[in-house]
Amino acid sequence: MKSTRPLGVIPGLLLVASVIFFGCTTPKDEGDEPANNYVFPKLKYSDSGEFSLTKEERKVALRELRRKRGELLYELVVDRKGKVTKIRVVKELEGQDDYYFTASFMQRIQTHRFNPSRMTAAYRTFFFPMNVNSSVDFRSVNDAFTD
Repeated sequence: MKSTRPLGVIPGLLLVASVIFFGCTTPKDEGDEPANNYVFPKLKYSDSGEFSLTKEERKVALRELRRKRGELLYELVVDRKGKVTKIRVVKELEGQDDYYFTASFMQRIQTHRFNPSRMTAAYRTFFFPMNVNSSVDFRSVNDAFTD
């Protein structure tokens, strides 16, 4: 007795089943893994002198900055000798004259020397948070306010 099913049905069913099985799995995104915290003194080592911290790691650093009530956040790339090779602003100072102070602090950090690295990687990159304290003293030039 001959089978009444055409030969194309079984391969067709296998094709449909494999599409359903593989189509329901999601590809792994970069954001699926938990991001590490690279806020100084935690470092990420690299042989590339480029910025290498991800968007998710930046979000973790910004949450950490808010938790510690930080005001400025920079991303730095430092070579093995401790010299800052790259720097960029992640969160700038808010308020009056914010860009002036953010840029001034960035220039100051650019000339800062960090401790030399004992690791074999050529560079280390990390987020560098800062707080700003300011005060104003009012003084008369010629004691005009004294009796």
